[in-house]
Amino acid sequence: MKLLSIAISIISGCTPLQTQENTLEQISTISNLRHSQFLANLSDAIDQRDAVPSQGVTNSGTATTSAIGSVGFSLTQPFAFARNTKTFNPMASLNWQNNWGITPVSDLQDLQNLRALYGLLYRTDGEIAQFIGDTMENRIS
Repeated sequence: MKLLSIAISIISGCTPLQTQENTLEQISTISNLRHSQFLANLSDAIDQRDAVPSQGVTNSGTATTSAIGSVGFSLTQPFAFARNTKTFNPMASLNWQNNWGITPVSDLQDLQNLRALYGLLYRTDGEIAQFIGDTMENRIS
């Protein structure tokens, strides 16, 4: 019984640290979203020169982590310790939940700027100069 009490105390003491780590892992999903968004847009820009980037900006979010545990004993015949009448019922649960609010970028100038930035990553210097020249001609016209 003492060993069980010590084990429960140790596990309970680790729960806040694990909850903190889980919350940080959840928050890092924002970085994963941005990375995936970047790679998809770059791929689209290479495949289709006139592709419009799809960009979203995280404006709010919630990262929730809960850890629950309990230990239960059951003695069907409390004074018959020699028989198999004892049961041990441990239970542990860890729940994660992410909720992020994402606003899509829809401003025409912002999307043109993003398309130009993605183009800088794979175009040659000559293609960039041509793109700038074409853009300047379209603004003047």
